[in-house]
Amino acid sequence: VKNKKNSSLIKRFYSLKKWKEHFNVIINKKKYKKILIINSVKPKKIKSYLVLKELSKFNGPIVEYQTQYMPYGVKFKKNLNHYINIMINIKYFKRKIEEKVSNYLYKFISFKNYFYLVSGSAMIKKFKNEKNIIGGFHWDYNNTLTMKKSKVKKNKNYVVFLENMSPLFPGDAKMFPGLINISAEEFYPHLCKFFDKIESLFNTRVVIASHPKSRHKKNPSYFGYRKTFLNNTKNLIQGSRFVLAEPSTALAYVIRYKKPCLMVFASKTLTSNYNKNEIYNACKFTGMKPFNIENKFSKKQMMKSLKVNFNNYKKFEKEYLYSVKNNVGNFNILKEKFL
Repeated sequence: VKNKKNSSLIKRFYSLKKWKEHFNVIINKKKYKKILIINSVKPKKIKSYLVLKELSKFNGPIVEYQTQYMPYGVKFKKNLNHYINIMINIKYFKRKIEEKVSNYLYKFISFKNYFYLVSGSAMIKKFKNEKNIIGGFHWDYNNTLTMKKSKVKKNKNYVVFLENMSPLFPGDAKMFPGLINISAEEFYPHLCKFFDKIESLFNTRVVIASHPKSRHKKNPSYFGYRKTFLNNTKNLIQGSRFVLAEPSTALAYVIRYKKPCLMVFASKTLTSNYNKNEIYNACKFTGMKPFNIENKFSKKQMMKSLKVNFNNYKKFEKEYLYSVKNNVGNFNILKEKFL
C-alpha cells in the first residue's frame, strides 16, 4: 500500500475496545471460509500485550513475520556508560520497564496455531526450538520478487546514497541512547563535500534514497540540492552504478542486485559504540568496506574499496535473505499453505 494514510485497505482504531469489536466481527463473519492473520505486534507495551491476548482466542492460523532481521547489532557490549545513559533517559527507562513487564505477561499466553515466517538459514537456526517454522524471504528481498515489474535501466549514470535514520528526522531513535550522536550541522556539510568529490571523480550524480521516516523536502539544501526519493529504493539501487550506504535493511537490494557498495560514516559517528558496532558488523557480514567521508581519497582508492566480494554476498543471501529457492514470494508461500 503506497499511500497508507488515505488507503481504504487500512482501518485505524483509537481505542482498544473499538479494535476488539471490529476484530471479533471479522473473525465471526460466515462469508470468510478461511482467515489468516499476519501479526506484527510485539509485546513491548501493555496495550500490545492486550492485543496479543485477544489474538490468542483465535483458532485459525496466525503468522508472525521474522523477515526483517539483519545481524548489525550482534556482539554489542553494553558497558557502564550504556546503562548510565539509560538511567538518565527517563522516557527510555520507562519504556524498557514496560517492555520487560509486557514480555513477562506474554509468557502466559498460549496460541493454538502460531507460525513464524523466517528468512535465511541463520534465522531458521535461531528458531530451531519452535515447531511451526515457515521458510520465506527477507522483507526487502521479497519486494524484488513481488513488486510490479518496472523497466529499470541498469547501471545508469548515478550513485545512490542509502540513508539510515537522519539527524533531522530521528523518529524513535531519539528515545534510544547513542543512536543519533551527530547533529545535522556537523554531518551534512561533510556529506555534501564527499558527494561533490564522488561526482567529480566519476563524472556522475548522487541521488538520495530517503529513510521511510525521513520527511525531506524536494531537493533540500542540506543535501546540496540533490534529488531525494521516498519509497523508490529498490528501483534506484537496481539502476545505479554503485551505492553509498549507512547500515540499513535495504542492503538486501544491494546484495540482490550485486551492486558495489561502501559503508559510509562521519568521524563523530564512531564515538557511539552502538553505531561503531553496527558499521563493523555490516561490513564483516557483507564484505563491504567502511569509509570515513571526512578522509581524502583518489578514484583509484575508491574503485578498490568498491570491489564486490561476491562470496560474502552469496553467503549473506543464504543466511539472512531467503530460506527457499523458488522465487514465488512470501504471499504465495502463505497462500498455498493456508488459503
